[in-house]
Amino acid sequence: MGHEGSYYSELENKIEDERRLKILHDGVQQLNSAGFEAAGKLLKGDAVDQIVEYAHAIDADLIMLGHQHRDNWLKRWWAGSIPKALIEHSP
Repeated sequence: MGHEGSYYSELENKIEDERRLKILHDGVQQLNSAGFEAAGKLLKGDAVDQIVEYAHAIDADLIMLGHQHRDNWLKRWWAGSIPKALIEHSP
């Protein structure tokens, strides 16, 4: 079965959300421990749209991103460039 035929159940969605929240919480905790004032919020939807909308909502001065290197050219092509799109669309 191809990926388009697969789906997550409600339980799998909940488990995945909990995993993401733990990663977010751990990152915020590390920043706060290092002396930075940090907060986090898990958003769902198109990454660029959600980040830009949230940046507007909190009147953000800076948007900071991480990067995950992809060895496979197809994965790099398919993923597109979120940082590039954010530069073009962010305040």
